[in-house]
Amino acid sequence: MKKILGFCLSGLFALAAWIGRTEALGQTPQAAPFNPAFLESLRDMAPLGAKTDVAAEYPFGWRPGPVDLSHLRTAARVPKALPKTLPKAFDASFDLRTQGKLTTIKNQNPYGTCWAHATCASLESALLTGETNDFSENNLVNLHGLDWGFDDGGNAFLSMAYLTRWDGPVNESDDPYPDIGGSTGAETVRKHVQQVYLIPPKASATGNDAIKQALLDYGALYVNYYHNDTAYNSTYKSYYYSGSSNGNHAVAIVGWNDNFSASQFNSTPAGNGAYVVRNSWGTGWGDSGYFYVSYYDSKFAWDEVYAFHDAESTSNYKRVYAYDPLGWVSSMGTGSGTTYWGANLFAAAADESLGAVGFYAASTGTAYEIYVYKGIAAGVPRSGTLAASNFGTRLAPGYCTIDLSAPVALTNGQRFSIVLKLTTPGNNYPQPFEYAYAGYSSAASASSGQSYYSSAGSSWTDLTTWESTANFCIKGYAASEAEPTYGMRDDGGANLPT
Repeated sequence: MKKILGFCLSGLFALAAWIGRTEALGQTPQAAPFNPAFLESLRDMAPLGAKTDVAAEYPFGWRPGPVDLSHLRTAARVPKALPKTLPKAFDASFDLRTQGKLTTIKNQNPYGTCWAHATCASLESALLTGETNDFSENNLVNLHGLDWGFDDGGNAFLSMAYLTRWDGPVNESDDPYPDIGGSTGAETVRKHVQQVYLIPPKASATGNDAIKQALLDYGALYVNYYHNDTAYNSTYKSYYYSGSSNGNHAVAIVGWNDNFSASQFNSTPAGNGAYVVRNSWGTGWGDSGYFYVSYYDSKFAWDEVYAFHDAESTSNYKRVYAYDPLGWVSSMGTGSGTTYWGANLFAAAADESLGAVGFYAASTGTAYEIYVYKGIAAGVPRSGTLAASNFGTRLAPGYCTIDLSAPVALTNGQRFSIVLKLTTPGNNYPQPFEYAYAGYSSAASASSGQSYYSSAGSSWTDLTTWESTANFCIKGYAASEAEPTYGMRDDGGANLPT
C-alpha cells in the first residue's frame, strides 16, 4: 500500500512539475500583442475625411489594422513568394494603363474612404481584361460591420472581412457612392472572393521584385502610405516622403519606372525609380488621377500591400460556414512556438458538399494541415469519421481558400468539424480569431460549442472559456452539387504546376 501511495504521490509531483514547466515555457494560450499603430489610432479617432494635422487639400482614410505584421519584415522576401511566372529580369518600366487592366479613376471626396477605393481598384483590375466591373465602394464602407463609421477610415482587414463572408462586392450601379447609410444589404453580390494576397513589406528601397511580380500576375495592388502635400511635386506629379509618421492614405500601385529621375522630387531621394500609383481624388488631381512615388519613400509599401485578385463566380459555392463575420482581429498561440491548432464545429444546413476551407495565413511560408470530420460528438473536434484532409504550404500570407482532397458529402443537420493546424515561421501566434474589442469589433459574439483550441491537436478546450466573444477564423465552403464548380484555384503557389 505504501509503495502504491508513494508511486501515486511521485506521479502527482511529476505531473505538477510538468504543468509548471509547460506554463513556464508558454504553453498556455495567449493573444498576440496589438499593432502599436492601431492602438495609437484608436486614441485619436477623428474623422479622416476632414483635414488632419498634415497639409492636405484632399481627404485620406487609412487607419492601421489591429494585427501586428512586423514579423513579415524580418522574413525572407523573394519573388517566389508570389509565383505564377518568374521572368529572369523585369523590364525597366511597366504600366497597367497600357495593358487595359484598369477601370476609370474614382473620387472619394469628401469622405475618408480611400481604403475602399483602393480595394475595389485592385479587385476590378484583377478581373480585366476578361471582364469589366465597377464595384461599389459605398456598399463596402456602409456594411463592413466593424465599429468605424463612414468617415472614420478603414484598412484591408475590413475589406477582407466583408469580401470573404460574401457580403460583396456589389455593383456601383446598385449602390452608388456616396450614400451614407444607404446600403440595404440586399444588393446582389457579384463575385465570391476566395483569395487575398498580402505581399510582404519591402526589405529595402530597391527590393521591389515581389511587388513587380504581383503587378504582372494579379493587376493593381492595394497599398498604404503617409501623405503630406508638402512632399508632393505638382510639376512632375511626384511624391517622396522620408519621415516616420504613421500611414494615413490608401491608393493602388499600377506600375513602375526604374528610371524616374531622383531630381523630379521636392527633395532628392538616394536613387532613381518610382512606382506608378492610382489615387482616388478624381482626374483633376495629379497626372489625370495618377502620380509617381519614389522607391525610397519611407512609408510607401512598408505596411500594407494586398492583391485582391481571386474573385470567382457566385456559382462556385452556395454557402459559407463561418463564425467570424468581422474577420481577423487577433491571433492565438503560446507566445513561444510557431505551431497551434484550432477547430470550428458546425451543423450542416442542408444536404450538400463541403469542397474547400478558408483561413488567414499570418506568415510567408505558413504550413497548414486541414482535417474534416463528420458525425462528430458535441465538443469533440476530432471524433466521428475523418472525411477529408489536405496539407501544404502557403507561400504568401493573407486570406486563402484551399480545396479539400475530395468533397465531403453532408446531410442536413449532421455535425462536422474543420480542424486546422497552422505553423507560421517567425510568428508565435499562428491562429487568427475574431472577438469583441471596444472601438473596433464590438459586435463580435460567440457561443460555446463553436470554436476549440489545442496546443498539440489532441486535448481540446472551448475557446469561449478563454474569451467569451472569440471564434476562430476558419471557414468552410459548400455547394449543393456532388462536387463544387470551381476550377484550378491559385492557392499561393503551393500546388501550381512548375
